[in-house]
Amino acid sequence: MTRGAARRVGEAIDALRELAAGPDPFEPFVVVLDDPAGNSLIESGAGAGGLAARDPALHTQRYCRTPEQVGSLGGFQRAS
Repeated sequence: MTRGAARRVGEAIDALRELAAGPDPFEPFVVVLDDPAGNSLIESGAGAGGLAARDPALHTQRYCRTPEQVGSLGGFQRAS
């Protein structure tokens, strides 16, 4: 992990800790995760095993990678 990525992860963890330590630790919040590699996992803890299918508050949106994202992952782009 690069230093920049480690810093951003640390900032995200700090922000979540601030939410948990706030006046209402159960206040709803939104996490937007853009992961072109698809290596991330977020679980809610609701239901057995925290499965997203059991938590109506979780939403997954799939999208197509941009040509730049494909290239950064080592994929090849078709010549136009």
